Amino acid sequence: MVIYLHGDPGGATAPNNTKFFDQAAYRVVFWNQRGVGKSRPRNKLKRNTTQHLSDDIKSLREHLYISKWHVVFGGSWGSTLGLFYTQAYPEHMGSLVVCRVLTARMSELLCRDGQPVAAKFFPEEWAELLALLCDDEREDPMRAYYTRITSDDAEVSAAAAQQWNK
Repeated sequence: MVIYLHGDPGGATAPNNTKFFDQAAYRVVFWNQRGVGKSRPRNKLKRNTTQHLSDDIKSLREHLYISKWHVVFGGSWGSTLGLFYTQAYPEHMGSLVVCRVLTARMSELLCRDGQPVAAKFFPEEWAELLALLCDDEREDPMRAYYTRITSDDAEVSAAAAQQWNK
């Protein structure tokens, strides 16, 4: 039994995620985290912490009557969540596979000169990300997107979430 943990907080599982597994050999659970995919409410962070998500994985395992995951598989943010889960519940997993590892440290997000990694290596995409923001928001785009995504205004929240995931 494998659980697939998707990347990008605010992202979701997608049909192409199946490419990692021989589904004739493995039973794979493709799980969407709170607030994404078909989960409701969308894009809300209340009671949506790493601990909550780890506990959700535990609850899902119990709900499906799985004694332990043979593989916890995560990419990007899913790698971080997988690491957290396996530390919290080591007795309920056999192995951990991670790719595109993200530990969400500032050293991974910023270059030595303080420039965002994304801006340096993907300047066109970075400019597109900033395009949604007002001039004063561009000084701290992560905070600005957090504020917009968690807005009570559904249109503001949806537009920011779509642009962030793009």
